[in-house]
Amino acid sequence: MEEPNIVAHLTQRDTIIYHDNDFEVFLDPTGDGQNYFEIENNARGVVFDLMLDRAYRSGGNFHVQWDCPGLKLAVSHDGTLNKPKDKDRSWTVEMAIPHKAITRNFTNPLQPGNTWRLNFSRVEWLKKGGPEENWVWTPTGEINMHAPNQWGFLQFSDKVVGTGTDEFRCPYNMEAYKLLWAIFYAQLDNNSKAGRFASSLEALGVTDSDLTTLPKGSNVEVEATSSQFNINILVGGTGKHYTVDQNGKFEVK
Repeated sequence: MEEPNIVAHLTQRDTIIYHDNDFEVFLDPTGDGQNYFEIENNARGVVFDLMLDRAYRSGGNFHVQWDCPGLKLAVSHDGTLNKPKDKDRSWTVEMAIPHKAITRNFTNPLQPGNTWRLNFSRVEWLKKGGPEENWVWTPTGEINMHAPNQWGFLQFSDKVVGTGTDEFRCPYNMEAYKLLWAIFYAQLDNNSKAGRFASSLEALGVTDSDLTTLPKGSNVEVEATSSQFNINILVGGTGKHYTVDQNGKFEVK
């Protein structure tokens, strides 16, 4: 992280580290948008680690009591910490996150070709009193990192670095995936304006031209009550159903 003045004041674990300039890692190993992990640290190497049961947009709760077991983290400075009279260059963080620390069940193990959802964020306070600048690896389309469906993909390989490459294989049909989440956000907007979820595609503004982006043989269904919804897309030619509910729980069935 390039900074002409490396500053970090917070010293206690699990304080709100992004009140300092920080670096953040977001991990969703199962890719379902539920029970994902966040690890933040400042230029002192002080950590704020937590687990969230779902995104804040869906009423998610965070669990600060989760401390990443076995986390190894080191910070180095090309400059001096908390000495504003000289000019610094940068600070670097390296961390090792044990697989077991973020394993909830036996789904999606560390095997070649499997993918996780991942993002990185940097918060930098360029002006006293804010607002902060937010730098991210994969843009979420809003000033909100807590949108796991918009994070990047991490694909595992068994190749040793420098001995070859693997081609990235997207785990989803992205046209169906993007439409699924567009309808999800439309449901949130409809609930915000009308106080309930909609039970038809028409009410959500989905047009025939939107559906033409899907593979031949696809089908879209919406089920909703005043407080719940489920969106289901049968992806033509695959036999797979992409589903998401009001909690942002994504599944492939």
